[in-house]
Amino acid sequence: MKSINYLKIALILYVLNCQALVLDWDNNSKDKYVYNRIQCQETINTIKWNNLDWPKQNKEKPSFQITDYTILEKKVIESLHKEWTLLNYFGIEFSRFQLQNELNRIIKNSKDKNKLQEYFNHLNNDPITIAECMVRPALINQTLHKLFYKNKNIHSTLKQQALAGFKSYENDRTSAMQTPHTNLLTYELSTDPELKNQLKSKYPDKTFLDTSQWHEKLQSFEFKNPNFIETDWGYEIKELVSQNANSLTVKSIIWHKQNTLEWLNKQPLNNNFIPYVHNNIILSKIQTTDNETDSLIDSTETNYWVQNFKPTELVYHSAIWTGNEMIVWGGYNADYIRMGIGWKYDVVLDSWQEISSTNAPSARGIHSAVWTGSEMIIWGGRGNEGGSTDLKTGGRYNPVSDTWIELETQSSPSGRHLHHAVWTGNDMIIWGGIAANLQFFNDGFKFNPQDNMWTKISDVNAPSIRFFDSVVWTGEEMIVWGGRTGFNLDSGAKYNPTNDTWSPTSLINAPTARSNHVAAWTGEKMIIWGPGNSGKSYNPSENSWQSISTLDAPNDNANQTAIWTGAEMVVWGGTSFYAQQTGVYNPQSDTWFTIDSQDAPSRRSNHTAIWTGSE
Repeated sequence: MKSINYLKIALILYVLNCQALVLDWDNNSKDKYVYNRIQCQETINTIKWNNLDWPKQNKEKPSFQITDYTILEKKVIESLHKEWTLLNYFGIEFSRFQLQNELNRIIKNSKDKNKLQEYFNHLNNDPITIAECMVRPALINQTLHKLFYKNKNIHSTLKQQALAGFKSYENDRTSAMQTPHTNLLTYELSTDPELKNQLKSKYPDKTFLDTSQWHEKLQSFEFKNPNFIETDWGYEIKELVSQNANSLTVKSIIWHKQNTLEWLNKQPLNNNFIPYVHNNIILSKIQTTDNETDSLIDSTETNYWVQNFKPTELVYHSAIWTGNEMIVWGGYNADYIRMGIGWKYDVVLDSWQEISSTNAPSARGIHSAVWTGSEMIIWGGRGNEGGSTDLKTGGRYNPVSDTWIELETQSSPSGRHLHHAVWTGNDMIIWGGIAANLQFFNDGFKFNPQDNMWTKISDVNAPSIRFFDSVVWTGEEMIVWGGRTGFNLDSGAKYNPTNDTWSPTSLINAPTARSNHVAAWTGEKMIIWGPGNSGKSYNPSENSWQSISTLDAPNDNANQTAIWTGAEMVVWGGTSFYAQQTGVYNPQSDTWFTIDSQDAPSRRSNHTAIWTGSE
């Protein structure tokens, strides 16, 4: 491959043509194709930077600067590596029809059609450029992921090790096996929702089930001998260890599969490979209203909820919104095994992509995550080390470079889970939490990513020890409220990081004592809601509480999620029968309304929710 100065040429063309990118895809050489893709990536990165969710508490957002072109070139080469691997290993080569079909799907299903049009405009509404720079990479990622985890040859060596371990385990339960992870999973029947929520906090390694879930679980463990199972993420031996009327204990021995990117880095790279560029792609009009149709696109989805392909089912994971993508990381899978993998969901392309795990934090759940404007910071949680451990480690993830940086641990807080984290504009503040030995914390620390250093914050007048409380960031203060210790609490406090002081929230007219409630910050007030079908709003500048309407409010529920849309609070999910019900509260009119749950996700708790700006 002939050497070419991509940086110089790309910079010149970017300056000359910053509004709409015009590229020539005829008679492509490798150098020309890579150059075109780098130009596309630079344009896409510019749009993403402009749309980045920049926290209000941050310093003024800097103007976009030309990205390091070595990062752009690396991203393009990685995409070519993936596509070559699809061709060389799986025999997959994308046809014009496949690219056209994926483009049509994106136009139909995009969750942000205004941003999609923005991308199209900056790519000169050129069907070929859009197909090569947006559609092809999305199709590559989705196809490679699906084929990788289901391919028998890729995981055959690991499967042989797991089967050998299974055979050995059948003959001798005490036999040593090669690098498996062993976990004891306990499932207990709990018909009292309130007690169930309390038990979850005290015993995070146990799963508490209602009656229907309990009977379903009993049926799944009817086998008496060890059972060998393959999943997308590994091979597993399951054995029912003990059972009584209200409890099941299952031993799980797991061999984890490598992830897609780990495997990809071991595959050969063809330095001469470029894909065939199809010239007869048709760019259909983006549907901006439900009434618009196009002969190439199916009728527009009009439901509030749209079903999508998703990663492994998780609970106790984290999710943040970057302004362009939702990043999901960690959590417990269906067998309560902590995961150390992450995914990005692109709302514009309606597609998922696995993120790098190189230098990522170890597998964990019930951790915290914040978005700084340029990085996601993960900290704490429950990990797999030694069976189950509270962690004091973390990492910073940059979605542009797809890289991780480890957090400093010498001065970090002691390991914990169920803590809270907020971003102040300069620091991440960690507060509260629980350790495995039922040690409860009412201390806090702040982490500065610029210095990679931790500092303890004041605990003078800090709230009492609690869990299942709520925390919001106002732009100036962190407000902690409610929760429980052995009984529900109706107290709270405000922390001001500027002067490192706490001050109590008023008890006058405060909500009734509660835990497992939700809280949202409106820009002026904190809204507290549920469980118990009641709530109030708190004004920190006046240190006063005000009742809110319950007319047409959603039914009693706990462990819901609440997001603020900029005008309304949306409440969804939870542990009760009504968990699919969506409640929307408008503080200006002090009114509630509910949304039809048809096509909504199945009822759930310990899930995550983010607001994209439109959904």
